[in-house]
Amino acid sequence: MSRLPMFKLAGSLALAALLAACAVGPIGSQVDGNTSPAALQARMGTPTGVYPLPDGGQRLQYSQMPAGYQVFDFDFDPSGRLLRQDQALRYENFNRIALGQTRQEEILFTYGRPMRIVRVASFDGPIWDYRFNDINNPRIISIHIDRAGVVQRIVYTDIDRRRLFGPD
Repeated sequence: MSRLPMFKLAGSLALAALLAACAVGPIGSQVDGNTSPAALQARMGTPTGVYPLPDGGQRLQYSQMPAGYQVFDFDFDPSGRLLRQDQALRYENFNRIALGQTRQEEILFTYGRPMRIVRVASFDGPIWDYRFNDINNPRIISIHIDRAGVVQRIVYTDIDRRRLFGPD
């Protein structure tokens, strides 16, 4: 076996291991209903976002953006009791986005800061891109937000796996 395919194989295996590590998150057995905001921060560090909840509680958000594929939301009541935890970047949540109604603040509250913000000539406003996994298929959701801050369009794009792992 020549050295080039061996390096390509090693690189692909290293990238696969990195992606698998990103898929393992704080959801499930690592965080239980007795976890307080302080305990969560002691375990996971400073959140990438902190948002007030309508009932007086707070959401602590841990995003793997821009390089990762997950955003974890932890909702606490005013007394610090964990109410809900969610990996936000999934179709069930994306399907709640109402075109012409959902505002940019709601997108930020649910998904955190995007992987990137782009502009194109055919749309008058920013496009927020989030990378996520659809089972084992890496994808991007592009959320088109008009100048008034309202979502107008959503586009899903497959990430070409050959760019990640090569044609072999």
